This record gives sequence, structure tokens and C-alpha cells, in this order.
Amino acid sequence: MEVYTNMEKIKSMARLARGFVIANLVYHAIILVGNFISLGGILGMVGLDFHSFYYVALGTLGLAGIFFLIWLYRAMNQLSLLGVEGLVVTPGWAVGSYFVPVINFILPITSMSQLWRGSQPAGTHDSWKGLKTPSYINTWWICYLIACFFPYLLGLAYSDLMWDNNFQLIGYLYQVPHVLLLISGYLLLKLMQEITASQEEMLLGFREGGAQGQTSDVF
Repeated sequence: MEVYTNMEKIKSMARLARGFVIANLVYHAIILVGNFISLGGILGMVGLDFHSFYYVALGTLGLAGIFFLIWLYRAMNQLSLLGVEGLVVTPGWAVGSYFVPVINFILPITSMSQLWRGSQPAGTHDSWKGLKTPSYINTWWICYLIACFFPYLLGLAYSDLMWDNNFQLIGYLYQVPHVLLLISGYLLLKLMQEITASQEEMLLGFREGGAQGQTSDVF
């Protein structure tokens, strides 16, 4: 059945996406530590050059994004296959929302909330609407958005900070996006793991329900 084959693909995409997310988090951790060493003048290491990591980071980010979106599409589609009703965001919009201006501020978090709630064993049919979205999902998205816009906001204040010769402060402020992306990335790993595990549990109930239905038909 499609529901079973789709579940296997969801798990495969989750493993690949999580692997590349972890690789990207390692990059940000290295950059963060290295920059703090430079800013603090520890061990006499000033102006460390991490440009050689840039293309590796870009590659891991791109691959993580691709596998994440495939995972997201299949996980959203799995809800319908498992009989979850009343879904508002379709699999196509869940993926496409990341690429549409303005909508990409709101719909990604909305679709992820729907996915998490709909994937809970207690959220079958349309009862998922009564479930509460965990606060860490909101934290994941807020950290990601701030990390994306923080360098731009810092750039607007750059001249004022430079006027006061706050060079070290500027350096520390530029580390904020790395910290936020580490938090966001960790929460994304947690999110994918929980949703995939919950859908496996739902599938087990789906299988048992089908077997009981077949037994009742015999008798």
C-alpha cells in the first residue's frame, strides 16, 4: 500500500535531511568558536580565516533544504493517507510557501504546526485541531527568521556603532545569527524526529485497525 511505502521514504528523507542539518550546525559551531577566539584574542589567534568552510557550509545547507522539503511534502501527504481530516495546508503549499514572499513568514510555521498536531496518534480524523502546538515549534521559526534578518538590521546600525569605535561589540553582535541558527537547527532536528516517530506510531495503529477490520469481516 502507498501509506507503507511513503513511510519508508519519509524515514529515508528524514535521515538524509538530519544528517546534512547536523553537518551545517557543525559549521556554525566552528565559526562561532573561532570568531570568539579571534574577538577575545585568546592564544594570540586574531583574524582567523574560515572562508574555506564557506562552500562546504553552502553545500550542506542546500542539500539539507532539498531533503527537508521532500520530507515535508511526504510527511504532509502521509496525513491524508492515514485518514487525518480537515487539513488546511496542502503538501504542495507546505513546500511552496517557503518560496513565496510575505507568505513565507507565516505559512511555513502554520503548516509545521498542522503537521505536528496531525501526526499525533491522538490527532486522528479531525481531532488534531484541538491539540496544542508545542512552544518549541514557534521558537524554531522565530530564531530562524531573526537569524535571517539580524545581519541586515545590524548593517543599518553599523555606522552608528562604528562612530563610537565599538569594533569588538560589532564583532560579537555578528555572532548572534550563528547562535540563533544553532538553536533553530537543533529544534528542527527534534521536530523531524518527533513527527517521523509519531507517524510510525500512527501507521502501526492504522495497520492494527486494518487487521481488526479484516477479522470482523470474516466473522
